[in-house]
Amino acid sequence: MPAAVGLPLSISTTAPGTPFEYAVLVANSGALPLTDVVVTVEAPASATLVSGSISDGGVYDSNTNTIEWLLDELLPGEVSQLSYQVQAAASVISGDYQVVADSDDGLVISSGHDPVVTVIDQPRLYVTAIYPPVVEVGSIYPVHFAISNFGQGPNAGLTNLELVVDLPAGVNPVAIEEGGVQTGESSAMDNKRTAGE
Repeated sequence: MPAAVGLPLSISTTAPGTPFEYAVLVANSGALPLTDVVVTVEAPASATLVSGSISDGGVYDSNTNTIEWLLDELLPGEVSQLSYQVQAAASVISGDYQVVADSDDGLVISSGHDPVVTVIDQPRLYVTAIYPPVVEVGSIYPVHFAISNFGQGPNAGLTNLELVVDLPAGVNPVAIEEGGVQTGESSAMDNKRTAGE
């Protein structure tokens, strides 16, 4: 599995069968109050809704696999957080949502958002380099690599990890820690580790 240079906020991890929560933030960014606000969320496919987990009086419709909330009013600048929990045996992607409300200017409709991927029982690597922004010419330039696995579940572990770093032209390593070695004619550094070391 390729390592991620960053862990996007749109990706979460969990163990199989473990409940996890989706939060829906509904904001009134306009200048008028909204009334009779209806928020509809499509529950992620292949996930099971956790009984009793829907917040704020939301109602689940098993025929359409949707959850619906009714809010009497949403004032300008007000944000309402709604939530529900699901559990699944395999990775899932959050569903679509729609918000419909009344205002003094008429009907207001908003829909769509970036989907949230929940990775279940799989490794989720994060690799980052830590180094000073400025060093003097000719001085040692230390670079440290942090490797994390955010995966959860019995199959999310990794063994025999190998970190390969291409060094910039003109850079000569003076020390490589943790058993790393310089390999090949191209400037590269190879560091093999077994998980748990």
